[in-house]
Amino acid sequence: MKEMKEVIRNIYDELEDAEKYAKAAVRVKTAQPELASVYYRLANEEMGHMETLHKQATEMIEAVKRTGREVPVEMRVIWEWEHEKMMDEAADVKRMLEMYKG
Repeated sequence: MKEMKEVIRNIYDELEDAEKYAKAAVRVKTAQPELASVYYRLANEEMGHMETLHKQATEMIEAVKRTGREVPVEMRVIWEWEHEKMMDEAADVKRMLEMYKG
């Protein structure tokens, strides 16, 4: 459980940074296109980090299942709750990145 908590915290950190960079890219797109491009790239890199951590979290759950044991209820409930929020935040960041491209 401790490891899952850490991964979840790190996912949110990556999403927060991605959002920060995506907002900056949109904000300076017209005035400073080169800087905006850097922010856009950084936002995408942070989203890649988030996706890597997300895969690891799901693998942690699958690893428990492969042992034939039941995934602890606490782990499953926390992951389902946090996962929904993460995916909403990720969708918001992706929309901002689309605004930049649009």
